[in-house]
Amino acid sequence: MPATKGFTLIELVIVILLLGILAAFAVPKWLGKGGFETHTLRDELVARLRLVQTMNMQEGDARCTQLVVEPSRFGHLTLLGSCTPKPISGWSADEQARGRVVKASGSISLPQGSFSFDKRSGRPVSPSACISGCNLMVSDGGESARLRIEPEGYIHAIP
Repeated sequence: MPATKGFTLIELVIVILLLGILAAFAVPKWLGKGGFETHTLRDELVARLRLVQTMNMQEGDARCTQLVVEPSRFGHLTLLGSCTPKPISGWSADEQARGRVVKASGSISLPQGSFSFDKRSGRPVSPSACISGCNLMVSDGGESARLRIEPEGYIHAIP
């Protein structure tokens, strides 16, 4: 019987499996982040806003917790007395460690402001634009992810 040229069935199956694995895991890494970082940062911002809201509702009148959001980073800070926001660059090393400052990498931009909530109802009290509800956007120029603070205080991601 003459020898035939070509792949055996086992070789063909192995090549298809390797191409499938490569397509599932390696190719997305080569193509970039694809908005994953933007959505992850949005989810972290939602979680941190909810944390600040809960902390405001649990603490006494002499304390104030706020979330300070700057163009490329955010963190929360608890102050005694007035709830006057100060930029993250003015925080001490201890305040930065306690405030768990999150820094966005690359060209991701965040909505700026200082967010705090009512101690009894959890409704937003600052910034004033959020008192009647507001939409916030995390963007890297191409991909964007949105979140909303409702007037009643519900904080959620917008798909």
